[in-house]
Amino acid sequence: MADNRKKILILIASLWAFFMPAAMFSAVKYASDRLEKIASRLDIAPRLEQGDTAFSYQNRQVHALKAGDEVKHIGYRLFVQDERRWFDLPVFDFLERSVLEADIPGILDDVTVERSLEEDGVQYANGNLRTLLTVAPDTTLSLVIENPDGRNYLLRWTDAAGEMVYAITFPIFYDLLHGTEMTENERRLWEGLSSNSIEQRDTLIVDASMLMQDADSLVRVFEGEQYYFPENNSNRYYEYVDSARFRLICNERHPLYSLANLVTSTEIENGYQVKVRLIGYDYSDRFFNMPLSEFVDYFIKNGCKPFFGVIDADEKKITALLTMKNEKEGYCHNIRLTAPADIMRIENGEITARITPYIPISRILSLFDD
Repeated sequence: MADNRKKILILIASLWAFFMPAAMFSAVKYASDRLEKIASRLDIAPRLEQGDTAFSYQNRQVHALKAGDEVKHIGYRLFVQDERRWFDLPVFDFLERSVLEADIPGILDDVTVERSLEEDGVQYANGNLRTLLTVAPDTTLSLVIENPDGRNYLLRWTDAAGEMVYAITFPIFYDLLHGTEMTENERRLWEGLSSNSIEQRDTLIVDASMLMQDADSLVRVFEGEQYYFPENNSNRYYEYVDSARFRLICNERHPLYSLANLVTSTEIENGYQVKVRLIGYDYSDRFFNMPLSEFVDYFIKNGCKPFFGVIDADEKKITALLTMKNEKEGYCHNIRLTAPADIMRIENGEITARITPYIPISRILSLFDD
């Protein structure tokens, strides 16, 4: 009887494995469709482990970076960890991935990787894309990374005498850096927002010396950066708790300051909801609701700095612009907010948000240059 029971259990397990979808057995996710395609072409998906996993391709070392259940990067190992830590920029993954892609036949449809990069504005001095294979790992050379105009990254390698050995420059476009297209960016933004939850609220401890007095004598301002206009800024607004302590304003006496605080930080625990409309590049908008704090948290923890400015305010409603700017990745999300004027009187009020995503910062700059 025991043997028969064991055989039946084995049979059931086999049938379960046969009929269940493969996705249930593979929890591996990829930060982009391009990375998933590379993993498939190299047949390395089953071997991907947490952290940094090394492989060999074309007699060169390839490495993949995996955090949690998501693969963040696959590329030739060209840069040392110290360089990555010093600069903390997306340029390293972009270049390592691009040189690897150039060695994988047919990774792009009807065009070579080199040609595609050229069309996207990538330029070289003293070499080409493949020159990175010898220059980047050379520890006798010094690497300098610049962003001279806010629109392009410039990487220069110099020798001990200070002479430039090689340079590469390219526009700061999210699509270029990650090998994506707008439709994919929008899909992943929607997926990320829809599944986001706050793990840790951002807090800023302030004292009187850090705060400026507002026109309202009871309000103190922690002055932040401005984005094009003084009225579009990352200021935070405080009121006294006692003679030595302050807290972020969130009350009906100061609706504009309160709204600014709510959408530029996650420090204030609240029950507000946001009704989101994500504008689609291909005219396929997405609609969903989520907690306001989780909405703001998603952008901040993905490297965005929030800037808030009031467009219009009257007795009925507040219309504002929330810009989530990611300078390193070269984009911003422009979010048009609409809230009832008495939003701070409603414990679980609703704010509407219309997102125009992934606007290249370089294009915004060009508008102001004209």
